[in-house]
Amino acid sequence: MNKGTFYGVGVGPGDPELMTLKAARIMKSCEVIAVPSATGETTTALDIAERAAEIGGERLYLNFPMTTDKTLLSESHRAAAELIINELKAGKSVAMPTLGDPSIYSTVGYVAGFIAEAGFEVEIVPGVTSFCAAAALLKTGITDMDTPVRILPASLKTLDEELSADGAKIIMKYGRKFPEVREALRRSGQLENAALVKNVGMDGQELCLDLDRVESTGYFSLIIVRENEK
Repeated sequence: MNKGTFYGVGVGPGDPELMTLKAARIMKSCEVIAVPSATGETTTALDIAERAAEIGGERLYLNFPMTTDKTLLSESHRAAAELIINELKAGKSVAMPTLGDPSIYSTVGYVAGFIAEAGFEVEIVPGVTSFCAAAALLKTGITDMDTPVRILPASLKTLDEELSADGAKIIMKYGRKFPEVREALRRSGQLENAALVKNVGMDGQELCLDLDRVESTGYFSLIIVRENEK
């Protein structure tokens, strides 16, 4: 019996029109859709895919705990991979949709690693990233030929050091740390160069050009910091 293929599929940042034709084709063709949801509910990524294309297939619900414990996370990734591998052994192809691109802060990469180690075929389908979509909304470029770009999770202990470096910055995954990030930007003298985008491509999308006026941020938000003018 032929083994199935695992597809990690980037569905873009939120707007179904930003999901690629390839992503839609793969999602429609797979016999199983892996859904990171312990409760059996749909996810934002799957909702985007279902609004972009007619998605069939069985649903395979996966449980990923909300924790920063690396051991627990690794165990959950391995357990999810084993569930997917059972489907692949049966000759079924499995698609796992994820927001944005699978190579940027995505659980897909960890799960795909275990599946590849087990000897199964893995394919990654790229998607439009949230920060590129945010830059388009801001009608600005992030970088040019002479400007480096740093993608930073707010949890970095070296955030102040990274912000002081040359180039543009993308700050993601800050959640409740937004006040700390704002003060770090202020210390670096880059607060006025920063723009925050909430829910890019989704309901409640909002552009914030003055971070001092921001009272709260959601999970789907990021900050773009343009290069300081020399």
